[in-house]
Amino acid sequence: MYNDELEARPLSLGQLFLDPNNPRFSNEREKPTPEAKIPDVKIQEKTQKRIEEFGVKEVRDSILRNGFLPMDRIVVRPINGHGEKYVVVEGNRRLAALKSLHRLIQDGEINEEGIDEEYLEKLKDSTQTLEVLLYKGTSNDISWRLQGIRHISGIKEWSPAQQAILVARLVDEGKSFTEVGQQFGLSGKAIGRLYRVHKALNQMRSDDEYGDKAQNDQFTLFDEAYKHKEVRNCLGWNEDDYKYKNTSDLKQFYSWIVPDEEHEDKQRRIKDPRHMRYLAELLEKKRTDLLGNIERHEMTIEEAWGNINAISSNNGYDWTAEIDKAKKAVNGLPFQIFQEQPEPLKAALDELLSLVEKALTNLVQLV
Repeated sequence: MYNDELEARPLSLGQLFLDPNNPRFSNEREKPTPEAKIPDVKIQEKTQKRIEEFGVKEVRDSILRNGFLPMDRIVVRPINGHGEKYVVVEGNRRLAALKSLHRLIQDGEINEEGIDEEYLEKLKDSTQTLEVLLYKGTSNDISWRLQGIRHISGIKEWSPAQQAILVARLVDEGKSFTEVGQQFGLSGKAIGRLYRVHKALNQMRSDDEYGDKAQNDQFTLFDEAYKHKEVRNCLGWNEDDYKYKNTSDLKQFYSWIVPDEEHEDKQRRIKDPRHMRYLAELLEKKRTDLLGNIERHEMTIEEAWGNINAISSNNGYDWTAEIDKAKKAVNGLPFQIFQEQPEPLKAALDELLSLVEKALTNLVQLV
């Protein structure tokens, strides 16, 4: 057990050195750096530069916003022949992030929203000395062993839906996408995407008809829907309040991503994130005939997409699908509308009734 070979010890940042033989750099053609040369300034500069390619900026941004959390301590071992100098065997990215952060503070190069000089000095002072775990064993490949434990059988990552819940809480508290991103080592753009998709899924949760069918595993479907402009526009995304506004098409979208209780196999029309690309292309080509076939379970979305370039007898217009949408729109009117807007609703329904009666009159004359 490694617990018996690890000892907690406070060490200064100046005593800690990056590992130029880090398993992340593994290349059988390269000769390992000799033990005696590990603390060499040029070796350390080269190692810092190499490890920057492995997401050090994201770790640095997280430390900048959250401080250096002691939950996940760096593991080091003594450098043979160099007295009180130690090389990192697990935690090189964290050490590289700390060292580069100290340099940036020293050079006055940090200019971030909500962060002043006093905060930076406190952060620098609090990370001059770290409590690390000192490895006292004799294994020559301890770096590989410890990093293998961490990266092969390590902590299971949160699902995107779980990540988005925390992101939304922080954004709703008033933090910007960039600030939240820096806390977790993500870009502001990625945080914005998580937030928007979270809001879209929550919108389904609050729907009277489909709310109890909203699930976290639908997050990737909503993510792909937002990603494709044609789908996003069809559903009427509104950036001001982070909601879809096209109620009729949104209801239909919900019905496509949940099991259809009226279908004999309770089949879902959309069940795979790649289906959103098919839907986007069908919308772009204005193939309402094929979309109608999907709605009626006459085609799967894969089959419809496979026929996207086939010539339609109605130039792509599917009157049955359009009437189905109208029926669903009327049938799905929330009771709240009847209570709060009875007069405008009556006027709209009267107009719709007039159009239906006119269409029936024209039909009777033709048959």
